[in-house]
Order: sequence, then C-alpha cells, then structure tokens
Amino acid sequence: MKVVVAGGSGFIGSSLMKRLAGDGHSVVLLSRSLTPKAPLPPGVTMARWDGVSRGEWWSAVDGADAVVNLSGESIADGRWTAARKAGAHREQAQQHAGHR
Repeated sequence: MKVVVAGGSGFIGSSLMKRLAGDGHSVVLLSRSLTPKAPLPPGVTMARWDGVSRGEWWSAVDGADAVVNLSGESIADGRWTAARKAGAHREQAQQHAGHR
C-alpha cells in the first residue's frame, strides 16, 4: 500500500512512518525540508510540501491508498501562549485554504 504522511517527522508521525515501512508499505513523507531529522527507514521517500501550493507533493499523493495529515504546531515545544495559539490557527487556516 502507498501511504503519504504529512507531519511524519513529528513524535507520532515518525513512529507511524517506521511502522508502515516496517510492515512493507511504501511511505512518502511530506515535509517543508527535504533534509530528514533522522535517517529514513527503507521504503520511505520524501516530497516537499508547504501546505499551501501545489508542487512536488501533488504527484506524491496521486495514486496513494491513504493520506495521513499529522502536520501542525508541536504541543511539546513550550507553553501555549496566545502568540503560539495564534500561530497554530494561522497555520491551520493556510492549510485549509490550500485545499479548497
């Protein structure tokens, strides 16, 4: 099965990505950066994704059996101040605007 994962380098996404690849699935990790934080398991490739515009990720999604979106602001990076909440809301709005 081909599975595309947005947010695959985060806490939950990295575990999901490793499990899917370990089970023999083809995994495409969508990321703003094509430099992985850690070595990618066999069976995992990367595609650039900004959450707004069509680009390289668009062709990665084509023919996918599943798409998992775990992208967003990390809840473990610090206190949820008003500024962090506003940034998370902006990020969500940009993602939703790109999918209309």
